[in-house]
Amino acid sequence: MLRDGYAAVTFERVATVAGVAKGLVYYYFSTLDELFVAVLRDSMDHFLAQMSVATASGASLRTAWAYASDQTGTALTVEFLALANHRSEVRAAIGECAERARHMLTQVLGANLPDSRVLALTSGSAVAFMLTCIPRLIAMEELIGADLGHTDALVAGHRFLELAEGPQKLRG
Repeated sequence: MLRDGYAAVTFERVATVAGVAKGLVYYYFSTLDELFVAVLRDSMDHFLAQMSVATASGASLRTAWAYASDQTGTALTVEFLALANHRSEVRAAIGECAERARHMLTQVLGANLPDSRVLALTSGSAVAFMLTCIPRLIAMEELIGADLGHTDALVAGHRFLELAEGPQKLRG
């Protein structure tokens, strides 16, 4: 999907890449949309598990920022969004996944920053939106060679993360 786009995804190609018989793929997924939705939901479950671990270490907001900044994830998001223009089941799954991520981040913000000046200015859901959308949009624009304002937005984002979670600890 990354190399050739969503239109190139077929049951045969999935089976070949997975190293299984095509019939096995059909057994689990009766349509490609079911397969795409399963991939989306599995990816979100993996991210939410990472967020749970990061929350325990006090770095959940940085984890969300890093997730949204990932170029490979962004390229896949672009493909899924293009697919969603034509497939309502995929569109609904993307919306569901985005809401799950923002809901979790909103809860983390409320628990970790209850007396924060940031949350006094706006809501936790607005901050969750900014933490997931700003770095993702920057990554999308970098794919097409646009970068005006990116440096300033990244500096502002990292300053917010420092205010919210403290200075980043170096990992040994």
